Parts: sequence; structure tokens; C-alpha cells
Amino acid sequence: IDAVRFKRYFARLQKENTEYLIADRYFYDTLINIAYLAQKSPSDTYSQFVYHLLPKPDLALYLRITPSRVMQRERAPEQGLAYLEAKTALFESILSDWEILPIDADQSIDTLSANINDTLKKRLVWKVMQTKFTQAVIWLTLAEIIYNLSGYVVHALTGRFLGPAEYGRYGLIITLTTMLIVLIGNGIPTAMSKYLASASEKDP
Repeated sequence: IDAVRFKRYFARLQKENTEYLIADRYFYDTLINIAYLAQKSPSDTYSQFVYHLLPKPDLALYLRITPSRVMQRERAPEQGLAYLEAKTALFESILSDWEILPIDADQSIDTLSANINDTLKKRLVWKVMQTKFTQAVIWLTLAEIIYNLSGYVVHALTGRFLGPAEYGRYGLIITLTTMLIVLIGNGIPTAMSKYLASASEKDP
């Protein structure tokens, strides 16, 4: 139920053009807890079903810290070391399947913060580049389809308007023009580059 409600909430945020949403633990910790209590793998059917219901984050980070170090905190978890070790093992077993990026958290806060910032910059910039590239490919494909379809329409209308004889002349002109464009656009610049380079070597 919570997953469905969050999906609706996420859709509303998208309509409102919300740029960022940061979640601590997201639903991953809940799924790991369910797997721990049920003594099952987080890759079982139920966990995978819920996982695929959830909106996929652009970046999911897992702060990898040893359970014994967590127990050294002033507010150590009441569940104890064995509980943390079991949950850590469950998380480690599913990181690649859930596309979660681990970051070493057994270091100073400043170093950890710098590593997180670097990861955010690299991953989010790459995500933006992928999105723009995908959009460019889609628009280019649509433009090519429209161009080709419009060619059929133009030729059909031109043939009806000009008649057989005039349309034949039109086709001949278009063919010659296309050949000239190919020569001017490809052959001549290449030939000029070759001959100018040769001339420069002979008479610098």
C-alpha cells in the first residue's frame, strides 16, 4: 500500500516539476527488514514484485560501514551486532540487482562527504547527458520520418500538377542537382584538402 501511495505522490511531484527528491533508506530498508524477518532472500518473488512497483531513483547510494563500527556509536542500535551483520549481508547480496552504488563509509565525515559529492556530480551529469542524447535521437528520428513522408506527398502532388512530361523533366533536374550537391559536399572538399596538402609539401 505504501509503495502504491508513494508512486502516486511521485507522479504528483513530477507534474509540479519538482527537481529533486532525497529519501533516506527509501523502501530498500523496509524490503530488507521483511526479508530478514521472513528469513528469505531479498531477491524472492515478493520483494522483487514490490521493487518493480517503485519509481526508480536516478541514483541510489549505500553507505557501506562495518557493523562493529556502528555498534561503537553513542546511540548504538538496540538489536545488537548479529542483527546488523545479518542485514548487511542481505544488502550486499542485492546491491547489483537493485542498482545501488556502494560507498565506503568507514572513513572520516569530510572524506565521505567529498566522495558523495563527487559521485553525485558524475552520475547526475551523466544522467542529464543520457537524457539529452535520447531526446536528440528521438527528434532526429521523427524529423527523418516526416522528411521522407513529405517527399512522397510532394512527389505525388507534383506529378498530378505537372503531368507526365513536365514531371519527367522535374525528376531529371532533381537528380542532377542531387549529384552536384554530393560532389560539392563530399568530393570537392576532400579533393581540395588532398591537393592543397600536396602542393604545400612541394612548394611550402
